This record gives sequence, C-alpha cells and structure tokens, in this order.
Amino acid sequence: MDLNNILANYNRHTQEWLAALDQYDAQSFIRKPADDEWSIAQVYDHLAAVTDKCVANVLACINGKGETGHSGIGPAIFSMVGSFPPVKLKIKKIPAGMDKVYNPQQIDNATARKQLEAALKQMRNVLPEVSMAKKDQRVAHWAGGWFNAKQWYHSAEMHMKHHFMQKKRIDKLLSK
Repeated sequence: MDLNNILANYNRHTQEWLAALDQYDAQSFIRKPADDEWSIAQVYDHLAAVTDKCVANVLACINGKGETGHSGIGPAIFSMVGSFPPVKLKIKKIPAGMDKVYNPQQIDNATARKQLEAALKQMRNVLPEVSMAKKDQRVAHWAGGWFNAKQWYHSAEMHMKHHFMQKKRIDKLLSK
C-alpha cells in the first residue's frame, strides 16, 4: 500500500476514535467488561502506546539501528492483506520492555484525546522519512517476524483498525 494511503487510513481511523470519545461518560470510559479485560480507556491508551512503539521502530530502521539479513515474509503478507486477522488476540506473556503497551492505564477522556492527537502527529511527521529507509533494515516484532520501516508504519494503521472489533464488544456491553 502507498504510504500516503496508509496515513490517510490512519487519519480516518484516528478521527473515528476521537469522535467516539464523546459517547462515553467518565464512568463508562473506565468500566471493564470483565476483570481480565480492558476498559475502553485502556484501549485508547494502548492504541497510542502501540503507535509510539511502531514509530520508534520506524525511526530505528531509518537510522540504521535495525538489523539486516532477516526475512520479512510474514510482515509482507499482513501488509498485502492490509489487516491483522479478525480474531481476538490475547498476549499471554508480556515481552520485555512492553509493559506500557500491554498494561495500559485507566486514562480520562481528555488524556485519550491528547494521546491520539499526538500519535497522529507522529505518523504525519515521520511519513517523509519512511520511504527513504533501506528496505533490508528490520526490527523484530515482539509477536514474531522482522518489520522494515514501511511495515512498522503500516502496522500502526492496521492496529488502529483491528481494535474497532474490541470497541464494538465493549460498546455493546456498555449499552446494556
């Protein structure tokens, strides 16, 4: 997918997430569907944290801090398909250094808005550099595979889209 289209999709997803913030009061925003599941507030915190991590990995690839000699076949398949599998994913063991990503905080509505707007700004700012990165510079993904800069960039967009399923489940619970 073209980088400008990836950013356009990321922007569209972000605007949808931002618009949805208005439907939650303070209590519903932090209400968990179950003890072992995230509230919608935690989903918002997670979205911003993942974009931060993806952009950091994009920059690592751009700045030659990735590795070479690794296959990017798995990430290439996801990029071609344009989405993650439409299934509920659960990380059983949090990888080292990923606590902020997988233990999201119960943030308030204003913080969620600020974080998503900052994430969108990061995606806009890094776009011109993504196309200049060497395709063989890769950073390992914590769930498997080695992503180059464009694949990390695309991963941020696919991730935003993937969590709409979770939002739908949480919204259904909150409407009861």
